[in-house]
Amino acid sequence: MKDLGMSTDFEEPPPPYEERQDEIAPPLYESPAPTSSILVFDGRSVFEPARPSVALYQTSRALDAGGCTMSISRLRRHGEIGEHSASSASTPPVEPFDDDKVIYTVFRPPASAVHLELMGKRRTTYPGTIASEKTVLDWRFWHEHKGTRRPLFRAKNVLSTKLVPDVRWKDAAARTLASVERQSDGCGGSLQIMTVSDGVASPVVDALVACWMAKAWHDRSHRLL
Repeated sequence: MKDLGMSTDFEEPPPPYEERQDEIAPPLYESPAPTSSILVFDGRSVFEPARPSVALYQTSRALDAGGCTMSISRLRRHGEIGEHSASSASTPPVEPFDDDKVIYTVFRPPASAVHLELMGKRRTTYPGTIASEKTVLDWRFWHEHKGTRRPLFRAKNVLSTKLVPDVRWKDAAARTLASVERQSDGCGGSLQIMTVSDGVASPVVDALVACWMAKAWHDRSHRLL
């Protein structure tokens, strides 16, 4: 296969991904397009606001300054909640961590305050790694696989009248994939709410959520949240 080389231009359309025998990079959009979804990140869990007692995603550790690795598991997908939906709990309990449900592992170099790396663990995740770098204006995420490096996501603060700006997540062609805002949890703290745009494919949502949780780990460790 022809070497596509390296690109860091976040305005060009995303190129087709390479295939390998056992894994294929997930498509960006699904057809027919599903409706948009709202996800809440509180503590170690991500859940739907309508079912706050059931976690969809969970981190392997607290978001603190300790350690250099963190795993992110997908406990269940939307629509797989079943009998859990009747619970009256206001936040999801932390479930026993299951390595078999890990979708991405995050690596944080101890000597760096601006770099993160995510490695996919499932056939539905991006093959290779997702590398990120914090700049003055934004976070940029690249998909690195078989010697190529392609723009994937860009998370940039959006100016607003609020004390803490919203964050807009876009793809390499500057299409908005999701937006994140912070709200009070009613107990003196705050939680993050991600609204995913219509039509974003489920594996891409997994990658978005993993990058979101990894970014939050960095920000919390550096007292930015």
